[in-house]
Amino acid sequence: MITMKTIRRNSIGIFLLAALAISINACNEKCDDKTTTEKIEQTTDEFREEFNQEYAELEAEVNQRMEKNQKFIDSLKSTAKDQAENLKEEYNKQVSELEEQNNQLKSEWKDFKYETKENWISFKEEFKHDMNSLEEALKDFGKDNKK
Repeated sequence: MITMKTIRRNSIGIFLLAALAISINACNEKCDDKTTTEKIEQTTDEFREEFNQEYAELEAEVNQRMEKNQKFIDSLKSTAKDQAENLKEEYNKQVSELEEQNNQLKSEWKDFKYETKENWISFKEEFKHDMNSLEEALKDFGKDNKK
């Protein structure tokens, strides 16, 4: 299973190799090292600026979706009393697992640190996938327990 740490390490390695390739190419062309460094810093700053804008736009959506998930989880908790005695324990366990997934996503979002454009793109795609999976699980759990 590919973890976020593996993705981050690979992304850092790719970025460093790309920076090294740019530097080597610049040296081969007998360009000034200062100019190459400035170009790399400018590109990095541009990516960071793009990230900050995109992160801010996505953060509002993520917070809204997580709040909606938590409200649904809270409603599931409140209906636990309506479950048959022999099903309550399993029901509560499943609700707790869903809540833990939601909390884990909150932590991942909060703890994300921008390193490279690639690690942001990878994180964003994986995060959206995980969020969609959780929402689908909540939806299915709600349907299954209304029968």
